[in-house]
Amino acid sequence: MPTVLRVKGYRFIIFTNDHPPPHIHAKHAEGGAKVMLDVVEIIEHHRLTPRQLREILDIVDENRDFLLAKWKELQGDAE
Repeated sequence: MPTVLRVKGYRFIIFTNDHPPPHIHAKHAEGGAKVMLDVVEIIEHHRLTPRQLREILDIVDENRDFLLAKWKELQGDAE
């Protein structure tokens, strides 16, 4: 489970051999979230505040192209 990005105390992880569609797991000391990459949106989360969820969405949106490229590198082009 490679960490592909670290920003503001969040680790952004792509699990190897994970299932499509492309998504990223955001981990923080308080909790985590799973975020879609095709259309940036949170699909599940636990123990994070609304502010933290907005922050995660902003970070993923700003780094979307990089994160999609990492997804394809680790998972292949299958979506």
